Amino acid sequence: MKYVDEFRNPELAKGLIKKITELSPKNVRLMMGGGMIAHASAQAGLESMLPKEVRLILGPGCPRCVTPAKSIDQAIALSEFPETIVTIHGGMTMIPGSSKSLDAKRAEGGDIRPVYSCPEALNIAIENPGKNIAFVALGYETTSPTVATTVVEAQRKGVENFFVLSAHIVFTSVFRALLEEQETRFDGLLLPGPVSTIIGSRAYEFIPERYKLPCVITGFEFCDILQSICMLLKQIEEGHPRVDIQYSRCVKEEGNLEAMRILDEVFEVCDSPLRGFGVVPKSGLKLKRTYEQSDAEKKYDIKVKSEEPKGCMCGNVLRGFLSPTECPLFSKVCTPTRPVGPCMVDPHGVCSTSYRSRSFGGLLRRFTQLKG
Repeated sequence: MKYVDEFRNPELAKGLIKKITELSPKNVRLMMGGGMIAHASAQAGLESMLPKEVRLILGPGCPRCVTPAKSIDQAIALSEFPETIVTIHGGMTMIPGSSKSLDAKRAEGGDIRPVYSCPEALNIAIENPGKNIAFVALGYETTSPTVATTVVEAQRKGVENFFVLSAHIVFTSVFRALLEEQETRFDGLLLPGPVSTIIGSRAYEFIPERYKLPCVITGFEFCDILQSICMLLKQIEEGHPRVDIQYSRCVKEEGNLEAMRILDEVFEVCDSPLRGFGVVPKSGLKLKRTYEQSDAEKKYDIKVKSEEPKGCMCGNVLRGFLSPTECPLFSKVCTPTRPVGPCMVDPHGVCSTSYRSRSFGGLLRRFTQLKG
């Protein structure tokens, strides 16, 4: 299978592990800056195959995890308005707000409908002209271009009962906030392919330029990640930090120009809260005045008082200040089926990944002999 089998080749993996061992300096810490990277690494049992000098640490890349409780509370508040249907990506309904999740609110009778995409929410608006449809837009630039396109389409079709509650997050702002805090030490950064396909590698150039950190944009197959680790270690050896693209089959320096164009047409950056970081400058996206007729915050008077779930340490985990297992709620009170915080909700969340990695064998543990 093209672009799959060749990245699961055991002989290639064996050679990459040998190269990593040869390149490894003492006590190097590499942050996995995306939930899918951490998830794939855990599935593969990657850490057990790496030399002990190379340590992979979890980072704040999961969009559901950094979404603040306020965004969920606002969505719940929207569902309490009469003749209003709240739509949201299905994977988001379990994220806890200050006191409950959207799943819990739906169980109480709220008209909250999981959807696959924003265009599906627009179709619901067209089919229900007597009701207002609010789409809760969460996530990074991976999903926000679709929302922007749908807003343009709603205006073109004259759909006046379709609204967007924008809680989108600018991906690079998360790492800018993390690096400004300087609380967590790491020597290199593995960056995720999907969002990088949209924003391009140039969006990360501030990281090596200002913070002197090597970066590699990686795919999610086993050999992708191993090759990316090799590339990071090579940068460290050379003492020349930069942004390299391992995932070159999808990512370009300039990104997806059409996706970025539609984002710039519909949205503008704004200050926004991020879980674990507080309000971060230029970290959110809001609808421009041209499209404010689709802005749920303009349509509704949404007032919420938000706080993080009691005892939840997702914020500290996301900043790399604590490991998931250091949270007293981890695997006792907080599990994937009974999540207290968002990091346990998403399959790619740092706590969920850590929880599951303790209970299933790696997809490629049959390659244990590679380390020998």
